[in-house]
Amino acid sequence: MATVITNCLLDWGLENIFTITVGNASSNDVTVREVSKQLTTWGTNIMNGKHLHVRCMAHILNLIVHDGLKEIGISIKRVRQAVRYIRQSPARIRKFKECCESQKLTSKRTLCLDVSTRWNSTYLMLDTAQQFELAFDKYSFVDAGLLHHLHTYVYENGTSAGAKEVTVGLGAKSE
Repeated sequence: MATVITNCLLDWGLENIFTITVGNASSNDVTVREVSKQLTTWGTNIMNGKHLHVRCMAHILNLIVHDGLKEIGISIKRVRQAVRYIRQSPARIRKFKECCESQKLTSKRTLCLDVSTRWNSTYLMLDTAQQFELAFDKYSFVDAGLLHHLHTYVYENGTSAGAKEVTVGLGAKSE
């Protein structure tokens, strides 16, 4: 990777590089170290490369947010599974829209799932689910499969959300 980067720098006529911003992968450490050596060879390694390697703040922020979300992880997992369950079939989506209409919810938003590499996508998923809280409650009565899914779904780490209380949307239903 370092060779490709230094060749690009030569092709573009760039010799004075102050920083290279990359993710936290260990291969990036090696790449930046090798680019630094090449810049030293060219005599253009500013401050001897002391500040050449800059970690990607978006990646770091994503790691921080995901670590913080572990505190409320089970609730997020339940919302994620409820959204996933409804989005799995056009019939369920139609039924959910009917629940929205019966609850007089007029939001133009649609249920969305989060993406692990985008910290704000979890916020968007939760914010949208909160707007549809009444519809989730109604849906849990018209499709018992949702509560069954939340009780029986096994997560990647082998755990289940099958607790005595099942969060639907952001409200709770007792069994």
